Amino acid sequence: MEILDEIKSVAKIIKQTDNIELYSQILDIQGCIMELLQQNNDLRAQVDELQTKLKTKEKLVFLNNAYWIENSDQKDGPFCSNCWDTKQIMVRLLERHKGIYSCPNCKNDVRSEFMDMDLGPLTINNLW
Repeated sequence: MEILDEIKSVAKIIKQTDNIELYSQILDIQGCIMELLQQNNDLRAQVDELQTKLKTKEKLVFLNNAYWIENSDQKDGPFCSNCWDTKQIMVRLLERHKGIYSCPNCKNDVRSEFMDMDLGPLTINNLW
């Protein structure tokens, strides 16, 4: 925050000269800089969040009415397709009965006869 420190130094010097109008302007500039720094931090956080979502999306595979995350030779899931498609949140489906999974977030049920099968690495070709 070098620029903020410089503004504080200038404000201190101007305050000593008893120039109230100039001191007031410096304080206004300092406030604007603080707002810009906060906006910059907010935007950086948004970029980080979007990059994380993009990385997740690149690993997603839609299979058996749910999303799965594929990492080299491992799979993770199932995750609710409704929650991801509408809100971009990954919510793990919970098995209620054999072949019937439920989302604890949106309460959707997913029926899948393939969920319990070991399909190996997830690809569409594994279904045929």
